[in-house]
Amino acid sequence: TNLAVSDLFVSAIERGADFRNSTLIAAMNAGLPILTTQNRRYGIDRELEQSGACLFFDPDSPSSLAQSIQKMAQNPSLRLEMSNRARERAQQHTWPRHASVLDRAYRGLPPEPGNELSIP
Repeated sequence: TNLAVSDLFVSAIERGADFRNSTLIAAMNAGLPILTTQNRRYGIDRELEQSGACLFFDPDSPSSLAQSIQKMAQNPSLRLEMSNRARERAQQHTWPRHASVLDRAYRGLPPEPGNELSIP
């Protein structure tokens, strides 16, 4: 896939990224450092921030994205650290777990204890 030959993953989601976004899980499974957005109203998703696999930029600021890309390009040790953290976090976000959480959310059911996603 294209992820296998990538150096980093950029997700410029206007609403802000969180673990409901399955493309983030695919990027983490590929061991990619992630550049993504913060939610305008709620800020940075706590679980993504704690993962250590993401840098966040303002979705309304192309220069913020450019600075984040430049930071990653100039810092191979940061990319490696974020890549390792992405792979570690991906172990906690398997596709069956992700599908189960989303299914419960779509049906209006509360998350199972210990199986929550951060939803702003």
